[in-house]
Amino acid sequence: MKANVRAVPAGNGAFHGCPLRLTVGVIVKNGAQTLEKCLDSVRPLLGAVPSELIVTDTGSTDGSVEIAERYTDRVMRFQWNGDFSAARNTGLAAARGEWFLFLDADEWFEDVSELIAFFRGNECDRYGSGCYIQRNYADFSGRNYADFHAVRIFRRYPGMRFERPIHESVRWLRPIRFFSAYVHHYGYAFRSPEEKREKVSRNLGMLKKALDRTPDDIKLLYQLARQYFSLKQYDKIVACCRRGLEEEKRHPQREWRLSFYSVLVKAYYDSRRYREAIGAVRECVGADRGEELPYLDYYLYETFSHYALKEYAEAADAGERYGRAFERYRRGGFHSEYLLYGNDVGVQPLQHENAAAVAAWSLAALGKYENAARKLLRIDLSVADVAGRKISALCFVLAEKTGDFQSIPAYYGRILATGDPAKRRDFISTCESCLERQPQDREKIVRALAGAGFRDNYIIINRMRASAADRDAVGKLLRTLTPDAGGRDAPYSDAAYLAMKSGADVSGLFDVVDGESLPGLLMKAERDHPDAPEVFLRYAGSRTFSGLKGLFWRVCLEERILLGYRRFSPRELLSRFREYVGDLNEYGAKIYRDELFTEQGASLLPRKLRFGRHMRRAYESEDADGVGYVRELRAALRDCPSMAEPIGLLVKSFEDESKKRKEHSEEFAHLAATVKDRIEDLIRHGRLDEARRVTAGLASLIPEDDDVRRYRRMTHTETSPRGTAAEIPQ
Repeated sequence: MKANVRAVPAGNGAFHGCPLRLTVGVIVKNGAQTLEKCLDSVRPLLGAVPSELIVTDTGSTDGSVEIAERYTDRVMRFQWNGDFSAARNTGLAAARGEWFLFLDADEWFEDVSELIAFFRGNECDRYGSGCYIQRNYADFSGRNYADFHAVRIFRRYPGMRFERPIHESVRWLRPIRFFSAYVHHYGYAFRSPEEKREKVSRNLGMLKKALDRTPDDIKLLYQLARQYFSLKQYDKIVACCRRGLEEEKRHPQREWRLSFYSVLVKAYYDSRRYREAIGAVRECVGADRGEELPYLDYYLYETFSHYALKEYAEAADAGERYGRAFERYRRGGFHSEYLLYGNDVGVQPLQHENAAAVAAWSLAALGKYENAARKLLRIDLSVADVAGRKISALCFVLAEKTGDFQSIPAYYGRILATGDPAKRRDFISTCESCLERQPQDREKIVRALAGAGFRDNYIIINRMRASAADRDAVGKLLRTLTPDAGGRDAPYSDAAYLAMKSGADVSGLFDVVDGESLPGLLMKAERDHPDAPEVFLRYAGSRTFSGLKGLFWRVCLEERILLGYRRFSPRELLSRFREYVGDLNEYGAKIYRDELFTEQGASLLPRKLRFGRHMRRAYESEDADGVGYVRELRAALRDCPSMAEPIGLLVKSFEDESKKRKEHSEEFAHLAATVKDRIEDLIRHGRLDEARRVTAGLASLIPEDDDVRRYRRMTHTETSPRGTAAEIPQ
């Protein structure tokens, strides 16, 4: 390990000759986006402990200096020279605190109460350095991160200086106090590939240049290997680690040996070179003098590698070794300083539970189901990101293999106890998949869940499934459902289907299932139950839906009936379609202002309601304007292509009627021509009374016809048959 420096400042001041207990040093360059968070996070510490804040700016142009000046009058300017240590030393040289804590501008503490207690009491007098956790995020979601133990707090001593131009540090004073306090660090979360390439390129350049000056610097080699992880350049990582291990042989520092093997094993695993990962573990473990904290990383990746190779017996054994090492770590059986020499992957509770899950799956693959079940029982499901579908799936596999289906509700109860809705969704999704894929076990799984000694909506739905034939029981259970994350977290499609099939009042679901989920819920019921359209049809015909929510349910049911029921005659389909359009427009009129149904406002309506508007306008123009009617039908079809069948029937009906009208028109024209010939013949022969009667009949059909007008004039105003006849063309 690094040299144990014991000399400390001595004097008559309040804090071993220093006027202040603590100096907090921050360096920044164009860090305006995060600097306020950084400085706000240490403000409680600065207020509770005699201390000062020094901000060293290395050339900001984005207002960082102005932000810093709001927090301290000790803002120092540093001309950037490509050396982070030089920048740090500028602030360190001006420090007046007995202790020095340094930060970057892109990291901030979650909580400093532990640090306040340390510096306000006498505990700090027993230590030479402090280590807090740097939580390095891989993206901006806040979920993907790795913890790194960073010695960033030092008691100042004579000659104290930061070393190395990048990944700068000072020599440690022992003993080291390890804090659970952590900072959020987004320095390696990038908003674009270009931003990532720029920072990684900068760091690689600085590391390589430093190594050119001091090629045997083991720490620089180690940091170079870690930097290559950002680029997933695994061959270069391996090369750096092998070079570092060779350097370590010339001036052995056992801790660095453990560090390089931690990086090497991870590189092999991440690049799916599982056999080489296992070989590197054995290479280190076989040659090492004893088990230390980095072994957790070794055993962890050994477990995962054997499992990836489907070597289940070896994976289970490695998992046991890892589990024993982790328990030793949890009991404080390892020297804490070794936290500074590993990747800190194996100490994470998440990885402990993941390794336990892999070991349990391995035991199951070996047919050791009882052992696997015991392992599953010991997994801490409350750990973040544990108990996804893979672990839940193991629960169902073991239930099938052991016949212990009561273990399923017991496992689900553990999931609910975590209070994590994502874990609950994963379990329900896995269970529903098993019910579909394993029909032979469906009844056993449903009855096991239905008999659970606790209640939530998923349990209630399984009780409804188990009591499907009992209308009263289904109705009572339906009324016990509670609003549940918008109605997306459980198979409410079955609840709706079973309620409607039994004839129970489905209004109990109105407040459980949100409107956005309802159409998909009814579609799923159709997929799962072939008779669902018939069930919907019977229910819609026998129930009155009251209120706005009831109207919405009726509209959704009518839509599914139109799209799913295949026994309607064309006439019945068109009749129900008109009812659906009417209800849809009534619903729209209740929730949207009138101006949205105008030409100017219609584009703001949901697509379904625009469809309803076009259909209403089509029906209104059906008898008046054939062109407008067809135009509105086409617009409706664009907004709702799923209604192609009824709209197609309407178009066909219109075309058929148009064809009939055309045929009738041609037939009538021929008949009118015949009648006109008859009138003219009667007039020529002087039979005016008869011609008058025939003309009156034709005039009742086509009163505006020019010939008819002429015939009426001739038959009603002329009394001389000879004069009248003279007007008829010969």
